Amino acid sequence: MRMLNFIDKYNIISSTQFGFRKKLSTETALLSLTDYIHNGLTMKHNVGAIYMDLSKAFDVMNHDILKLKLEHYGFRGNFLNFLMSFVCDRKYFVNVNGLNSKTNTVNIGVPQGSTLGPLLFLLYVNDMKFSSSLLKFVQFADDTTLGYSCKDFYQLQQTLEIEGNKVMEWLLANKLLVNLTKTHVMLFSLKRNIPKLSIKINNSELEEVSETNFLGVQIDNKLNWKAHITHICNKISKSIAILRLVRSIFPRNILKMIYMSLIYSYLNYCNLIWGAAEHGIILPLFKLQKKAIRIITNSYYLEHTEPLFKDHKLLTVYQVYVLNCILFIYKCKKCNLFIEFKGRIKNNSDIHDHNTRQKKSQS
Repeated sequence: MRMLNFIDKYNIISSTQFGFRKKLSTETALLSLTDYIHNGLTMKHNVGAIYMDLSKAFDVMNHDILKLKLEHYGFRGNFLNFLMSFVCDRKYFVNVNGLNSKTNTVNIGVPQGSTLGPLLFLLYVNDMKFSSSLLKFVQFADDTTLGYSCKDFYQLQQTLEIEGNKVMEWLLANKLLVNLTKTHVMLFSLKRNIPKLSIKINNSELEEVSETNFLGVQIDNKLNWKAHITHICNKISKSIAILRLVRSIFPRNILKMIYMSLIYSYLNYCNLIWGAAEHGIILPLFKLQKKAIRIITNSYYLEHTEPLFKDHKLLTVYQVYVLNCILFIYKCKKCNLFIEFKGRIKNNSDIHDHNTRQKKSQS
């Protein structure tokens, strides 16, 4: 706790890092990324993003480098020795059917499953953003995305390659491994017939993709969220099949619990990111939701669902989005969170009530 207080007091962790941090989440990380892309497209820029795949990042951290970084951030003396004793000279053995293997020593990486391990990793990668002053960094622990926005396509391509290689040099210098076959690049543009990005990182050409999974959300290069909503629909369809199988076994309150666990969790996850998708794209999801509520209430398959949602105090997918927007605005304004978005939220008092339309001429 004292270590966390020290880190928070001096704002040691970079604002580009969203993982394992109080009041931040995958949703805020995705919001930071998509907001950057939207801003670029609004300015009629081309926007490129490199989705980096770090291999076993927690397991390959170099202890000598970690110690230097901890000293740099102000951890010294007995407390530094304690931290290093936590990660160094760890012993392990394998037990199979009561038989133990030989004991081995691990002198690399950090233990997972603890609070301290992820925190040490955040400090280890904290200075990654200084490897490039031009790129937009969005980090969630070891999940890292690099973004760049500009009008000229070839400048975009050149900058992403040059700056991406600078980040690669930082990773290699810090003994972190990158799986370049799983590292992808994506282009966001409003222009038609635009060339494909050709970017080489460490002499390996990156594959350009039209969609990818980042932090559990399918991001497509049109940002219409069709791929993600289709993915959710497939998951929810399987959950509805389970509901149908057990509806004659369990009472309604248990069915509702199953719904909240297996269906609502998909509707609510990062809903702030994709919940404003076009009506035609999000409609199949709402239809599945209506099917689920009819199963829970044992209603006729053409039963009007609006009173069913109200009676059981369940939100439609559209209402889930509205609720998440309200909560986000509240956190921005009242809890002083998400500083990069706070300035764009207007109070009623900031908006004038003057009629700016031309008045009809009086005869």
